[in-house]
Amino acid sequence: MDGDETISPDKSILLVAKVPTYMLEVVKVVRSLKDSNVCFISTNKGYDSLAEVFKMSDVDTSKVFYIDCVTLSVVKVQDSDNCKYISSPAALTELDIMISKRMKAGDAVFVVDSLSTFMVYQSEERIMRFVHNLIGNCKTNKKALILLMSEGDMKSDLYNKVSLMVDEVQL
Repeated sequence: MDGDETISPDKSILLVAKVPTYMLEVVKVVRSLKDSNVCFISTNKGYDSLAEVFKMSDVDTSKVFYIDCVTLSVVKVQDSDNCKYISSPAALTELDIMISKRMKAGDAVFVVDSLSTFMVYQSEERIMRFVHNLIGNCKTNKKALILLMSEGDMKSDLYNKVSLMVDEVQL
C-alpha cells in the first residue's frame, strides 16, 4: 500500500512484508490510511513504542485507535482515549469483543499486525476461526481489513489458507 492508495469498504487484504523492512511497511500502511478512522491491532509492539515510531516517521495518527495486545502481559497500564489494552495475543475472544466495539464506534479500516505473531500463541485452527470471523464481520459491516504477515511465514499453512480467504494478497 502506497501513499495515496485507498482501500474500499469491505475489502480484505493480506499484506506480506519483508522482515528487514517490516516496520517501514507498517508505517507506509498507516500513512496511506490518513483520511480513514483506523483501528490498529498490535501483537508485536506496545502502544507507546508504536506511537513513537509513527511520530518519528511523521505519520498523522489523529484518526488511529490502538488495540495493544502486548503491554498488559508485561506491565499494568490503564486504557486511554485512543488505546485499549488486551491481556495478551492469546486472548482472541477478548480481542474479538474489542474489535466489535470499535466497528460500532465507526472505525472504517482494521489493521492487524500481525498474523505471524498469533502463530506463537495460538493453534492454526484457532487463528483461522478468528480470521474467518474477522473477515466476515468486516464484510458484513462494510469495513476494510489489512492483515499483515511476515514474508518468512509464506510457507506456512496459515498463509496458504488465509491467502484464499482474502480479496487480495500484496507482496
